[in-house]
Amino acid sequence: MTVVLALALFTADKPDFDKDTLPSPRGEATGKSVNGKSLADILDKVKELWPKIEFEKDGKKVEYVVAFDTDDGPIEIEFFPHHAPKHVRSFLALAYAGYFDGLPFHRCIRGFMIQGGCPLGNGTGGPGYALPAEFNSLKHERGILSAARTNDPNSAGSQFFLMVAPAPHLDNQYSVFGHVTKGMDVVDKIVARSPPGSERPNPPCKIKKVTVRKKGEAAPGAKQDGEKKSP
Repeated sequence: MTVVLALALFTADKPDFDKDTLPSPRGEATGKSVNGKSLADILDKVKELWPKIEFEKDGKKVEYVVAFDTDDGPIEIEFFPHHAPKHVRSFLALAYAGYFDGLPFHRCIRGFMIQGGCPLGNGTGGPGYALPAEFNSLKHERGILSAARTNDPNSAGSQFFLMVAPAPHLDNQYSVFGHVTKGMDVVDKIVARSPPGSERPNPPCKIKKVTVRKKGEAAPGAKQDGEKKSP
């Protein structure tokens, strides 16, 4: 009886895409990524990857590093899964699936932040699902990664923003789930693409390629044909 109960508890705690996400306020996955990949195929891959992304294994933390290769240079990001596990899992699954490859930072505001992750490149698109809010005690300081959303707190999807300066008015209103560990100089270059007083970069900076590795692994520079490893 004890064994059956323990198994039931373990099963209930296992990540499940259908239980962890919400219907998207934007409807189905919108548009195609800039490099022409089918978003329907990417969404299928995200669902496959979802339960495989682990934040703990054999009693040890599993930490991930995402590297953006952008037009302006490399950016590396690490995560806060204990504060926002669904947002971290979603971001990693999308990255592994190639969702962000070719997408631009479509909104850049000097002294504030840069925003990307829209498959349409204009801030209106999403991956076809939404995430429940995971507001937490982490502050929107320089270098923070947070989830963009509509007026509905439970509407974050694939769009994200990187802070270039503190913004206390966002604290506890948006889900912080990571931070830049390398490449803040690149973030500064990207935000400078927008003229003063504008939020439209001219031209936008594209994310050419995204790679994911577990912390402690060698950087994936030697990979063939841009192939991404799975979790």
